[in-house]
Amino acid sequence: MAVNYPEKVNGLILIDSVCFDSWPIPEFEPLLEPGVEEKTTVDEFVDTLQDFMPKGVYDKSIMTDELKKVYLEQWSNEQGKAALFANMRRLNKEYTQAIVGELKSLPHETLILWGEEDNFQKPKYAPMLAQAIPNSSLIWVEKAGHWCLDEQAEKILLLMSNFLKGKTF
Repeated sequence: MAVNYPEKVNGLILIDSVCFDSWPIPEFEPLLEPGVEEKTTVDEFVDTLQDFMPKGVYDKSIMTDELKKVYLEQWSNEQGKAALFANMRRLNKEYTQAIVGELKSLPHETLILWGEEDNFQKPKYAPMLAQAIPNSSLIWVEKAGHWCLDEQAEKILLLMSNFLKGKTF
């Protein structure tokens, strides 16, 4: 949206973002094979996601059954399963690679937050993204994986609040 409609965006906060060729991650490649969505029941899909989620945190104790339920509830029916499969297909690296050259024209102040221990959106992409977007600041979130907001909520909320101060939305 920021690339295509920059006038509709006042600033960007990107957290462990899909960018460049970072998607699909290896764990999700089998789910993107033709026919998998149709062959996979909702229960099988939810079980796959439940097994997958703890791999995205640095501190495994954070990924409680309660937190998994919060994340998975929206995907735990046929409509939710279809929506997540559609979203996974839309994250195609052809789309993210297509806008790489346009990132340099983004006029927005941009805050990039990245979990140092992100196993899904690899940390190598963070400095690449910061270099591609002018007016960007990269802040590493220590002792945090992909779900760094759950692991370091207070720190991230403070960083976001400080970034947003003075902006008109």
